[in-house]
Amino acid sequence: MRNVCIFLLMVCSLYACEEGCGNKEVNADLTISFPPSVNTPILEYIDTVKYLKLEDKDEALLAYVNKMVCREDKIYLGDFSNHKIVVYDTIGRFQYVIDRQGRGSGEYLQIKSFAVDDSCLYVLDTFLPGLHVFDNRTGAYVAKKKMAFIAWDFETLSRGRMIFTFCFFKDGHLPPSQPSYRLLITDNDLNIIQRLLPFEEEGDPIGKEVYFTSNDREVVFNWCMNDSFVTLDKANPDSLRRIRIDFGVNQIPESYRGDYDLIIGGSCNYIYETPVVDGDYIAMEVRKKDLDECYLFHVPSGQLLANPSEVSSPYMAFPDCCDTQGHFIEAIVNKEFYDEHVESGFPRADAEFEKHLEDGMALLIYKMKK
Repeated sequence: MRNVCIFLLMVCSLYACEEGCGNKEVNADLTISFPPSVNTPILEYIDTVKYLKLEDKDEALLAYVNKMVCREDKIYLGDFSNHKIVVYDTIGRFQYVIDRQGRGSGEYLQIKSFAVDDSCLYVLDTFLPGLHVFDNRTGAYVAKKKMAFIAWDFETLSRGRMIFTFCFFKDGHLPPSQPSYRLLITDNDLNIIQRLLPFEEEGDPIGKEVYFTSNDREVVFNWCMNDSFVTLDKANPDSLRRIRIDFGVNQIPESYRGDYDLIIGGSCNYIYETPVVDGDYIAMEVRKKDLDECYLFHVPSGQLLANPSEVSSPYMAFPDCCDTQGHFIEAIVNKEFYDEHVESGFPRADAEFEKHLEDGMALLIYKMKK
């Protein structure tokens, strides 16, 4: 992580924005050329790949993992459609589940997103607006915090602060009371203390489930159908760094931006899922028409790495998150998901692991080379 920060600071011009700062744009501080200029495969930068079985519990069954967070000694997996979050320790032992959909005290109607800090797990509910607080050691309910603004995703920062985002669509409009900024930073009581990235006039063509990813030092932010993303230091979030992918002739034309049909109908490339930054590496998923592919940017060398183009060759899947030990991590929720990986070229696990996946879940863990 230190190497990423040093490299970006060398190439970055810092951008700071206080409340009421006006319409300053964030300039690109690092541009990554696409497609990769070298044929070095991602696999040459992977040290080891391993599977971690997650303990079977009836209450822990998930249909899909929309968001995963690794923090300290726990792994948090959120299934938004089933309104629950399952928590394991780092060796796969079940800890607890948060499954409290309802209208009563200590209940939420929806999990729009969740985030974790040193002591609490927070659940964002936009149907009955508020932030529900749970003890991250036990899952016990603590309180509900009221919100004076709308948010679709959020992350925790240092010193009790949080960062929220809300993005309106093309031909839509902001509620009168909603600040006209993509990013809102709050104190622990959810009072807005900073506003970053003023909205463009046209709005976004479509929304996405996860706008933020994070590691132990940074938050990464990306909005839908875009060619860039932003990193913020958790300790100094008023300093933004914008990283842009130059897609060349497949760049989204300015006249297309904000128009879903034009972007989909053309041959435009754009960042699909929010990138995951881990140590010397940035994992990115790029959409090309209806195909999503994982790419890896190696910060020290400045190289963009790709998976092999041959069918049934070993490859790296786009990770759900990273931990503090230099690992990219992907959730495997069932046997069908695993079988798709194997059919696409991923190495097969042993028979015991495959048997476990018939009723259980697992993690796929990539350890990267230093």
